[in-house]
Amino acid sequence: MRPLVTLLAFYFLVVAVKSAPAEEETGEAVLPDPNRGVETPELPEEVEEILLEARIKEAEGPEDRKKREAQPAEESADTCEDLYRDECSCRYWAASGLCNATNRFTVNFMHTECQKSCGLCPSTEEECTDFLAQQVCERVKTYQETSQEMKTLAEACCNKTIGRCPGKVDIDGCDPNPCDANAACADVPAPGTGQVCTCNTGYAGDGYTCTETVTDEFAQHCLEAHNEKRARHNAPPMTWDPMCAQEAARYAKKLKAEYDANPRRYPLIHSSRAERTWAVNGKNIVHGESLYWTWSQAPDCTGSSKYKNPIEAWYAEKSDYKRMRGRGQPVSYRGIRLYGHFTQMVWKNSGAVGCGRSDNKPNNILVCYYQKTGNVYQTAAFNRNVEI
Repeated sequence: MRPLVTLLAFYFLVVAVKSAPAEEETGEAVLPDPNRGVETPELPEEVEEILLEARIKEAEGPEDRKKREAQPAEESADTCEDLYRDECSCRYWAASGLCNATNRFTVNFMHTECQKSCGLCPSTEEECTDFLAQQVCERVKTYQETSQEMKTLAEACCNKTIGRCPGKVDIDGCDPNPCDANAACADVPAPGTGQVCTCNTGYAGDGYTCTETVTDEFAQHCLEAHNEKRARHNAPPMTWDPMCAQEAARYAKKLKAEYDANPRRYPLIHSSRAERTWAVNGKNIVHGESLYWTWSQAPDCTGSSKYKNPIEAWYAEKSDYKRMRGRGQPVSYRGIRLYGHFTQMVWKNSGAVGCGRSDNKPNNILVCYYQKTGNVYQTAAFNRNVEI
C-alpha cells in the first residue's frame, strides 16, 4: 500500500505543459501533436471553428450546467434524441446528406449518434428555434452567403435567427445567455433585438469575452521572477507587454472552458501559430508560449516551490537541458519538449513577456506569451540564446 503522503503528493501535483517551441524568420517550428478524441464525420474548417466557439460559449454559461444534469430515468428511457454531444453537428451532417452516405461507418455513426437529425425518431412537432447561441447564430447569418457550407449550417442550426420560423417571434437576447460567464446580460427590449453584455468588476473586455484585469502586483511578480532567472544566464531583462498579457489571459480562459466541458476530449494543448501571431510595430510577430496548470491554489509567479510556482517549475528544467546538451550535443525535438519552458524563459532574443490566468482561484491555468518566440529548432540558435 502506498504511503498517504505519496498519494497526496500525486493528487496535488501541479501539471505543467511543455513550452511551445515556435519559429522565427528561419527555423522549423516544433509543436506537440494535437490529441483528437473521437472519430466522426468530417466538418469543414470554417464550420468546425463556429461549432468550437459555440461549445466554449455553452461551457462558460449557466445553461450548460443545467443540460449536464442527469434526467430522471422515467423521462429519458423512451426519449429518441441525438446522442452525439453536439446536436448542431448532427443537424449539419444530416443536412449535408450523410444519413444516406455510401460510407458504411458514416451511416452507422449517423443512425446511432444522430438518429433524430436523420429522421429516425417518431414524428413529433418540433419548435422552430436556434441550436446555437444567438451571438454565434448572428455570426453565421453574416457569413451564410460566403459559402455553401455556411449556408447549410445556417439553415440547419440557426432557423430562428435567419428568419425561417413562421410568425413574429419575440426573441429574448439573454436566453440562451451569449455573454461571458463573468459578465451581466441585459436583453434589448422590443422593437430592438439582441443583448448588452457588460463585464463584471475586476474583468475587462467586450462582454462576450471578459478576461481578468491583471493587477500591477500580479504583473510585477511574473516579470520580476522571469528577470531574476534570466540574470543568472546573462540574458537581458524583459519588459512587461500588455498585449501578451491580454492574449495570455484569453487563451488561458479558452483552455479552461474546453477542459471543463470535457476533460477527455479537450486536453490542454498549445495554441495555433495564428493565435500566437499578431502585429507589433506593423510587423506580424510569432510569440512563444508556456502553459501551467495548478490545482491547489490560484496560479501566480510567487513562492519557492516548483509544485506551486510556474517560474520555479519551468526553471527546474535546466537540469534536463544541461544533461541533454552535455559535451556539445545538438538540440533535438525530444529535448525541446523536455526543457522548452526553461530555454524560452532565458532566451536572450525574447525581449518582452506577458502572463494571464483563467481565474484568480485554485484549479486554474496560467499562460505566458513571449515576444519574440524562443526555442527555434536550430542548435546554433540555442547556442546564441541560452547560456549556462
